[in-house]
Amino acid sequence: MNPHDSNRPGSSDSQTISSQLDADPTYTSQRNDSSSSPDLPLDTIFDVLSHSRRRQILSYLSQTEDNLVTVAELVTVISKHESESEMSVQRTQDDAVGIALRHNHLPKLADAGVIEFDTRSETIQYQAHPNVEKYLSVLDTIK
Repeated sequence: MNPHDSNRPGSSDSQTISSQLDADPTYTSQRNDSSSSPDLPLDTIFDVLSHSRRRQILSYLSQTEDNLVTVAELVTVISKHESESEMSVQRTQDDAVGIALRHNHLPKLADAGVIEFDTRSETIQYQAHPNVEKYLSVLDTIK
């Protein structure tokens, strides 16, 4: 079975959320510069937002002034967030978060076109997408 099949369980929930957001005349993107970003397919948006670390990355990036951060900065932010809910050794946590970001989450976000990830300088540039921000804001309210 194709994991992106629209007949899978829960797909009607995502369609319902999508319909509600599209019909919401009060919703506006938080960024003015997002209008030049190409539309992403709905499956891509949900795939990008399916992991809590990617949602944390995008939430943090969308709140920065110049949309540019370093991997080290993201590691610190995410490790701090996760250590508040889990007791762990900070250095080990930072290493694990850094590996997961560099090898999983940042490449996935870059492949989707939501960020640009420069592996040499370890900087991440946010590419604002109104639909990603729209669904991210809905997920933030559900927490």
